[in-house]
Amino acid sequence: MATATQPQTTNAPRATAPTPPEPAPGNKRRIVLALVALGVILGLGWGVKQWLYGRGHESTDNAQVDGHLVPVLAKVSGYVTKVNVAENDRVRQDSTLVRIDEREYSVKLAQADADLAAARAAAGGNGLQGQAQAAVENASGQRAALNANIAAARANAVKADADLGRMRELVSKQVVSRQQLDAAQAAA
Repeated sequence: MATATQPQTTNAPRATAPTPPEPAPGNKRRIVLALVALGVILGLGWGVKQWLYGRGHESTDNAQVDGHLVPVLAKVSGYVTKVNVAENDRVRQDSTLVRIDEREYSVKLAQADADLAAARAAAGGNGLQGQAQAAVENASGQRAALNANIAAARANAVKADADLGRMRELVSKQVVSRQQLDAAQAAA
């Protein structure tokens, strides 16, 4: 028998805790690549979703701009024939913004010329010749005024026809009401 002082030794193999098998280096790489690919696919999916949403929707950032708005008033009234600026364009002082149809003012000018001729004739002649000359000048002025009235009436008719055509087109697109079309037809 053995004494207590002597350690016992056995030649049997010791039992150790089993160690998990180490994953192969290729497996770690595959897992990382799969996670990266999944992230890229999710990112692309989110980006495409945002792009498709953004195509049909408008967004604003509620920014404020300091600007100076000045009301523009015309010295005369009339129909506009040409607009030389667009909305929010910068304009300078004394620049022409719109052109106004001058036919209406031509009529008024011809009438004023006729009145002037009549006044000159009345002031200048005491005899029959002065009265006859005044009558001729008055008739000439009235003729010019009537011709100008005819031209203005034709221009108004052309404008009314154009307005009616625009209204019919806008009604077909359901942009304006039938009531507005009826008003345009009454004006034409």
